[in-house]
Amino acid sequence: MSLNISKTAVTLAATLSAVFLATSLFAQNVENDDFPCTEWQNTETATMDVPDTCRFVNLHGNPDDLSPALDWITVRTKQALAASQTVILLFGENHSMVSHVRLAELARGALETVGITDIAIAREQVHNLSEYFLTHYFSEYFSDMKGQEKEAFQTQAIEALRALKKEDPAHYHKINALFHAAGDWPQASLTKHENVTAWRAQGVSMRLIDITSTNDDYIDSSEPETKAFLVQTPLVLENIIEIGTISITRPKGMHLRNLFMAAQMQEILKEKEEPAVLLVQTGLDHLGGREKNGELYENSLHALLHSAENKEQNIKILSIFPETARATYNKLLSTTAHAAMNNPDTLVLRGLNSVRHRQGEAGSFPEEAQALHSLYNASGKIGTAPRLNGKEDYSASLEEMKEQVRQEVRQLVGERQNPPQKTPQAQPLAVF
Repeated sequence: MSLNISKTAVTLAATLSAVFLATSLFAQNVENDDFPCTEWQNTETATMDVPDTCRFVNLHGNPDDLSPALDWITVRTKQALAASQTVILLFGENHSMVSHVRLAELARGALETVGITDIAIAREQVHNLSEYFLTHYFSEYFSDMKGQEKEAFQTQAIEALRALKKEDPAHYHKINALFHAAGDWPQASLTKHENVTAWRAQGVSMRLIDITSTNDDYIDSSEPETKAFLVQTPLVLENIIEIGTISITRPKGMHLRNLFMAAQMQEILKEKEEPAVLLVQTGLDHLGGREKNGELYENSLHALLHSAENKEQNIKILSIFPETARATYNKLLSTTAHAAMNNPDTLVLRGLNSVRHRQGEAGSFPEEAQALHSLYNASGKIGTAPRLNGKEDYSASLEEMKEQVRQEVRQLVGERQNPPQKTPQAQPLAVF
């Protein structure tokens, strides 16, 4: 199973569907001018006369209760699977917003409650995170190593991981997930840690799908897989692929990252013989673009995924757009994006919990922990219960993950240096 992803920008000729004015159900501070979506009702059926527009749920009455959104996700996913369609759940997020990042785990739990367990999770994170961390943050894990010993072991570890990716991809992706769990992420730190440790504990397949970058946010063309991708991509016709030439946050870099992530999704879906669910976490700008920054809808993940030419692939793409005060559906997306996304496969979330945590800048560990517990309790205790209550718990859990990283990497390097000897097979006795 695969997607035929176009390597060039997608031209969409669709026009906006009929525009529906917002109803009196919107609470204060909700932008409702020319908002085209229709409120989601869980009583919708295929035989009902419902508008062919995007859907929304209004959470202002209880910002922590995401069950209406989970209802839409489970209903639409069940419908698609019943029609033998593979499902891509494309979640946009503000990376520091707790409710946005946690929604993926709540959705996984909700799907599990209705018997849907063949789920893979893909995150917007460098696809070779283990090598990236060992390149840029080696001393965070192996502080006891210095000088030549450090250089030799670092090289051996990175080479061993690259070899493992070719020889045993499933094992490699598990190590990547372990490195993710051991990372001290500056945005929504607790939430990302809670998510990934829960997925690892439950054996959920997790993949990191973003292009490789340098430590100063440029595409790293020295990494073999990234270089191979850049060389065959029409966007790099001028062959300018030296490190430090393409910023990952500028329009061209964003387009390349979207192309790379779409291709990574294609590879994941190839591994599925039966209809399954791929849950994708990515930033809102990747989902539908941000035209005022030069990030066109045509180059967004939503456009690239819908540009697949092979209709026989039978893939249903469901998009979830959680709003923030500044990034609303109307404000962030262009007219072209609205035309393409204004259909029942798009869900807009309005008024959800707005707690943000960015270490040293906004929010705090206790506030993030409280938000996680509130979301869990108000949403029906779906998914895994939060374990951590603050920075102390978080730091202790991180250290546990780092120790597991050290053990895993040492074992991997040791096995490459001293491969297990094959036991010679006994020769049959000669008969005279």
